[in-house]
Amino acid sequence: MVTVAACLLLALLNAHASPAYAQSTPADTSADATTDDATTDDANADDALDEDALDKSGELGPGLRTLPGTEGGEVVVTLEQFGVGGFARTGDWVAVQLKILDKGSAARDVLVRLAVPDSDGDTAQQQRQLATNPGSGVTVWMYVRLPFRDAPIDVRVYAAGEPGSDNLPSELRATAGEVLGGLRIFPNDLPGRGQASTENVGAIAVLGNQPLGLQEYGKQYVNTSVAEFGNELTRVAVGVRVGDLPDRWMGLSQFETIVWGSGDPLELQRSAARADALRQWVMRGGHLVVVLPSVGQTWTDASNPLASIMPDVTVERRENAPMLPFRPLLTTPLERSDPFPSGATVHVLTPNASAAEGHAVPILEGPDGECVVVRRVVGLGAVTVVGLDLNHPGIRQRVFADVFWHRVLGRKGDLNPASGRATQMNAMTMAAFGTSASWMIDKGIPALTNVLGQSVLGAAAAFFLFAMYWLFVGPPMYVLLKKQGKHHQSWITFMLGVAAFSLLAWIAATSLRPRNSDATVFAVIDHVYASEIADGVPQQRTRMWGSVLVPRYGTARLSVGSPGGDALDSLSSLAAFDAPEAEGGFGGFPDTRGYPIDTLTPDAASMPVRATVKSIVAEWAGSPVWAMPLPTARDGSPDRDARVRLEKLSELRRRQGEGAAVPAGEATSSSASGGADGSAPATTPPSGSSTARTMPGSQELMPSGTLVHKLPGALTNMTIIVVRGQSTVRGSPNDFDPIGVAMRLESGFAWGPDEPLSLDAISVQAGQRALPGIGSMLSQLANNPTDGSDQASLSQQMLALSFLQLLPAVDRNNRGGPTRPAQRRITHGLDLSRWASQPCLIIMGTVELDGGRNSPMPLYLDGESIPMRGRVLVRWVYPLSPQPPSFAANLQQEPRPAEREKTDKDAEQGDDTGLPGGDGLRR
Repeated sequence: MVTVAACLLLALLNAHASPAYAQSTPADTSADATTDDATTDDANADDALDEDALDKSGELGPGLRTLPGTEGGEVVVTLEQFGVGGFARTGDWVAVQLKILDKGSAARDVLVRLAVPDSDGDTAQQQRQLATNPGSGVTVWMYVRLPFRDAPIDVRVYAAGEPGSDNLPSELRATAGEVLGGLRIFPNDLPGRGQASTENVGAIAVLGNQPLGLQEYGKQYVNTSVAEFGNELTRVAVGVRVGDLPDRWMGLSQFETIVWGSGDPLELQRSAARADALRQWVMRGGHLVVVLPSVGQTWTDASNPLASIMPDVTVERRENAPMLPFRPLLTTPLERSDPFPSGATVHVLTPNASAAEGHAVPILEGPDGECVVVRRVVGLGAVTVVGLDLNHPGIRQRVFADVFWHRVLGRKGDLNPASGRATQMNAMTMAAFGTSASWMIDKGIPALTNVLGQSVLGAAAAFFLFAMYWLFVGPPMYVLLKKQGKHHQSWITFMLGVAAFSLLAWIAATSLRPRNSDATVFAVIDHVYASEIADGVPQQRTRMWGSVLVPRYGTARLSVGSPGGDALDSLSSLAAFDAPEAEGGFGGFPDTRGYPIDTLTPDAASMPVRATVKSIVAEWAGSPVWAMPLPTARDGSPDRDARVRLEKLSELRRRQGEGAAVPAGEATSSSASGGADGSAPATTPPSGSSTARTMPGSQELMPSGTLVHKLPGALTNMTIIVVRGQSTVRGSPNDFDPIGVAMRLESGFAWGPDEPLSLDAISVQAGQRALPGIGSMLSQLANNPTDGSDQASLSQQMLALSFLQLLPAVDRNNRGGPTRPAQRRITHGLDLSRWASQPCLIIMGTVELDGGRNSPMPLYLDGESIPMRGRVLVRWVYPLSPQPPSFAANLQQEPRPAEREKTDKDAEQGDDTGLPGGDGLRR
């Protein structure tokens, strides 16, 4: 009886697709399983983790061992790089450079596979085919998403077999023959990595051997992954060479910023793939910062492989230009006894008259108003050019990150303990300052994609039938029959009861089992507006976490970007997702197997499915799939020639009061009762809709214009952030501050598709109440951190992850400031803090997906779009007219007379502190 009841229970539990309950039936996989050689049982057995053989494999050095079964093979595999600059972050993509040395006598085609287990225990096999060169090693780049849980990575080199049918996807046509060689990599044991492998650290890469002051972002507390004077620790990979760059954008995705400190960009001519990878990384949201060399700069040459994304400026080189006026922009003037060069090369960067909008945005100017830092918006990313000679021996070791780099990168935080404003934490505070005490601002995202609610229904039905079975067929029925003297007939009632409840279980399982594929997702979609788009192609970027339900057994092909997933070059990626909080090892299915992926375009995979969900993380960039906000013309229709502008609040009030029309060429200002020109009424937030604190004077600039969108649903939980520019240059540490306001509209306000949104009305209404500055809003978030999953908590977390680098640092002096450092684990690359360094308007909100096919990215299952339910965070950025910060009027520009004589001589010699990057000034 217990056995039958257990069968009933298992039947119902298997009715719902959930990793927690669904069971796999290996016998059922034959109908849909792919039969090509790339996924044969032999290959799967080779790629499975051989835990018993770990201690038997040969040592090749820290973190490396000979793969069991490949000793003495015909091909020798050597690890050249694991991560660009030696940096690799768990939970993220990493570039792996291998050298393949063929000991054979003739060239041949081989298939290189890099295998790592996913959360279901199946093995993702990143693969690439190449031709060997006997006697000479061939280097090859491979790309893989590192799981959060520690696992070795197996590299195998196979003899390439005859290609499979042309009807198969490209990665399945490649067939694997004899194993020729291999290598086992243990990422956490590789030398020099240490905490760089943890998921809660950021990263900056520097081309060149000088950190240029950026090393201050890498100061950490001992035994923690927390920044010494900030929130998230940033690892700075210094010494990267042009030849170290990978040939696909995924290999650079762990870096939010790459600083090209030295090196000729013409070196990229040797590899078009490297140039394309860097260009695509920028277009997808990366920030490339170029420091012009003192002599021989070729960045503005037409022969530069990156010329198409460089700012459209004229570069004027000034040799031995006065540098003392620029000192407040580079380093603090507090230590006046410290020598500083009086002359160095300065490149003045003048935007060309023909420059398109966003192609030459002045970021920083000298005291004379001449631009020395300029930026070009490229897709979702940017290229910033620095005209100051940061590599000058007397300057490179005196660049303070919180004086100069904060203004270029859009960061906050006091990095100068010598200033006296920050103190070291005591031992007790430091002990509690570990990861467990951190505010993980993206902790709640995995929970948004789980489908356990459906499984609970199946489990409840199963236990109900189980209870009913015991009540009517179990001991109570036997007792009843015994009282009637018919207990000898109990076997008949038992059989009838089993048959009846088996039928009920089958009916319940059939009715509850999902019949159609769908997905539960959370996504972040970004769009940067520009009336003139680079190369004529606007860009959107989406990162999505999802649980994709496939209610059958066998193999299902998931693809991003195109139904077939056969793009020759792709800005997309797809991988199985394992949550950072997941416990235990890999897998729970008895029929785990491998599935190959083209490592150069990992935008598609034929994954094993078992009538359950597959957890994925997908990234996509390309032409817009959602119609984002647009300014409107006078008649209320979307018009790319219309503009959003900043205007004085007093003028907006006057115009609203008079009902006057906005001059031609600008968006129409309208009130809740209708536009001044008779156009449709614009949506305005209800009274009391803005969160308030302090309102600046009436002359403050506020956004003016009318917007309309065609998103697939209403935009709710909206926050409007206005960045007017940077704070005045005062030559003090951490004096960068984005000047602007934040307006958080009340939760009940919804901006629907095709509804005009009057920024004028919002600005005027907000001006009647107090508004927090951007810093004040972020301070409120940091002072009241929340890990909850309710809508209000999620809204706060979305703001925090969008502006992580601007959050105030932890208060170490018990003055009522933040007590938990903000960190992230799965949302690296989604920070918008860079936009705080230039004027812009940012609108954020969420759109709910109701199960339709309005996906924020082109995601397909077996060539068909997938119905989706869930939530999408929409972030729309509108660049405004540039407004570089001015210098404080009373700022001392010249050193004291006693210092003039020694300035030139001492500064030219640099700082001989013996510390990396000349960090002695800060210690």
